[in-house]
Parts: sequence; C-alpha cells; structure tokens
Amino acid sequence: MSKLSIVIPAYNEVDHIDSVVNSLLSIQEQIKEETGLEGVEIVAVDDGSTDGTSEKLHALSKRAGNRLRLVSHVENSGYGAALKSGFAASTGEYLSFMDADGTLAPLSFITMYQALREANADMVIGSRFDNRSSEMPFIRKLGNRFFATLLSFLSGEKVRDTASGIRLFRREILSQLSPLPDGLHFTPAMSSRAVHEKLKIVEVPIPYAERKGDSKLRITSDGIRFLKTIIGTVLMYNPFKVFLLVGLLFELMAAGLVSVPLYSFLSNEPIRFSDYIYRSIGAMYFFTAGIQIILFGILARFIVSTFFKRHESGKVIHKLNHLLHVYDWIGYYGLAVLGIGAFINALYYWKYFFGGRLELHWVWLLFAAGFIIVGIQMTITGIVIRILKDIRAAKNFR
Repeated sequence: MSKLSIVIPAYNEVDHIDSVVNSLLSIQEQIKEETGLEGVEIVAVDDGSTDGTSEKLHALSKRAGNRLRLVSHVENSGYGAALKSGFAASTGEYLSFMDADGTLAPLSFITMYQALREANADMVIGSRFDNRSSEMPFIRKLGNRFFATLLSFLSGEKVRDTASGIRLFRREILSQLSPLPDGLHFTPAMSSRAVHEKLKIVEVPIPYAERKGDSKLRITSDGIRFLKTIIGTVLMYNPFKVFLLVGLLFELMAAGLVSVPLYSFLSNEPIRFSDYIYRSIGAMYFFTAGIQIILFGILARFIVSTFFKRHESGKVIHKLNHLLHVYDWIGYYGLAVLGIGAFINALYYWKYFFGGRLELHWVWLLFAAGFIIVGIQMTITGIVIRILKDIRAAKNFR
C-alpha cells in the first residue's frame, strides 16, 4: 500500500487554479479506488503569485482541510523551484506533478500509475503528441518535436515528449535526477537525465487542451534554454557523440571547399588561382579544426568514463576502441602523423635550400602543415589520457 503525491506548481494562474485544484480534489477517492493506492496527497505550491492566485489557494486550502497541502514562496523562484519545494513537502512514495494552466486532465494519473506498475517502470510521462485530441499550438508542437527528436538521437533512447508537464515517478529516483534547474527547463532536464541514467521510462498518451490566456513559455528564450539543457546533459554523459558530429560537420565543409578545384583538376579544366588558393586554405582551417574537435570528444569521453560511472557505453565506440586501441595508442598515432608532416616539410625545404629550386607544389606544404598540427594535437591528447590513466590508477589503489 503506497501513497501518491501530486504537486501543482502555480504562478499567476488565477483564472485556472480553482478548476485545476477542485478537479483533483473531486477525483481524489477515484484515483485511490482505481489504482489501489493507500492515499493520494495533493500539494499546491504558490510560487510568489501577484494576481490573486495566492488568495484563492488559501481559500481552497481552508475548505479542503487536510486534503490539500499548501506551500508558499515569498518571491517567484521558477517552475522547477516550485516543483522541488512541492516534492520536499510531500510524503508519498510516488511523486507526480501537473501544470496549473488547465491544459491537462487529472484523470490521466490513473492511467499513468497503472502503466508504471504494469511495466515496473521508474517514470511515466504523459505524452501530448500520441493523442489525436491534442490542442497544442502548431509552433509549440514543432518545437517540442524538434527537442524530442534531438534528445532521442543524441541519447539513443526514444523520447516523444521531452517537456510534458504531467509526470509520475518513484521518489527514489530523485537523487539520480538531481541537480535539476529552477526554471521552465526543469522538464527537458528531467527527461534528459532520466534517459542517460538508463531509467525505465514509459510514455502514455494524454489529452491536452489549448491554454486559455497567455502562456508563460517564451518560444525563443525558453527554446534556447531547452536546447542548452539537452546539449549540456548529453555532454555530461556522452560528450563524444556531440563532438564527433560537430567535427564531422567541419570535415564536410572542408571537403566541400576542395571539391570544386579537385573536380576541375581531375577534369583537366582551368582553375582560377584565387579560387584555388583560398579554397585550399579555408579547407585546411576546417580540416584541422574538425580533427581537433573530434580529439576533444575522445578526451572528454575518457574523462567522463574515468570519473563518472554513468557514461555512454555504445557498442560501436567500444568496438572501434578495441580495434584501434585509441586510448592506448593515440599518442603514437599522433607521432606518426607528425612524422609524415615533418618529412614532407623537410623534403620541400631541402629541395629549396640545397637544390636551388622548388619541385613540389606549394599545396604539399599546406598538407604538411595540416599533418603537423593534427599530429601535435593527437600527441598532446595521448599525453593527457596517459596522465588521467595514472590518476585513475592511483585513485583505485587508494
């Protein structure tokens, strides 16, 4: 027999708070009967409202008695901060929350709790996109789809709704999800950390009604905040994937720059010198920068795997590392690349200083510079990895 705590964060929701709280109070017993829960606790958090929400909540609390617990913030602290205050004040073994804007159906908690129990899951997210009756505005739906696709791709776990404002989960997983932000990006941060912590998540379709009045969500500023939250969490668990993608993008740009003169050369077509030299120099910039970014990713992943047990453990990366011994030999690879660059460079200047003429095209000098820069980067990466290995060995020994 367990208790479910439902937290309602509210900030300036004077038009909706009555109906939202009363609807939950009216089905409190129904939730208990249909789920078999011992108790259903409702915790409303007034996050420093200034529009009369606070007064309405106090009046509701007096009428409901011990059926409604009220937590108040003196000043507005943020959506996430209100939820964290509600969790701290609640007593249930299962925690849940829903927005106070009248867009979500309280009866969804019955389906969500049943889904959590049946799947023995850690968290259930109410997905606003799997229900045909969803009334979410198009631009917000597009943004949420983008963030769900991005998180799914970067984490390797399918997520349909990263920012849903109705969830149910076991209290014990809060420590794994912490720290969580205080703002509106609380929900995407929770989703991102949950998938990277390998928690079992179930998504169930829920009805979603269009909000009446102005939304507190600011598409541009909050969208940027959501993006930073997802990328930041991914970098904490799986940095190599992000660095690899960015690095490969740079390499594609380098390939694109040299493709035109290369095609002209292979086709025996005339090449403009200005086009040739500027494209070659630009390609070298992107090439060396892309390699450096990928090397940063290798180093970041090693750091994460050294100090953080919940790091990414993809099979493909492990196979490549096992085949190429990246962590063990990257310094030697760097010395080899550096040696190739130095040899080309030496050959070029040997012909110039002792032969009195240039027999190699200047582009070889450019290639040599690229090899030397990349070789130095790889060698330094190998040295840093060696240092980290020694630190890890000393730490394990102690």
